[in-house]
Amino acid sequence: MGVGVVDPAAMNGVFDAVLWMGVLLVVVGAGVGLLLGVRRKLLRDADRIVTHLSLDELIRLRDAGGVSDAEYAAIRKAVIREMSPSIGTPVSGAADKRVQQPGRS
Repeated sequence: MGVGVVDPAAMNGVFDAVLWMGVLLVVVGAGVGLLLGVRRKLLRDADRIVTHLSLDELIRLRDAGGVSDAEYAAIRKAVIREMSPSIGTPVSGAADKRVQQPGRS
């Protein structure tokens, strides 16, 4: 049995493979970080859009046929829930009762 001699060309190939795997990991990690940052920003913007929707705008949207009565009720509850902490008091369905349209219940 002889002592094996490592071929320098083979070691160079292994080194290149490990180097490129490291570069690939860094690029994938940076891409994932970038995507998470963009996702976070888009979610923040979406929250801002929903909380800026006033009940008056929602009523106009419902009356124009932009949303169904069921969608209106669900969105109204979400808007009121978002507004409640800023007001400091729990809000019931009274906000909807102030503007009742004829024929709507």
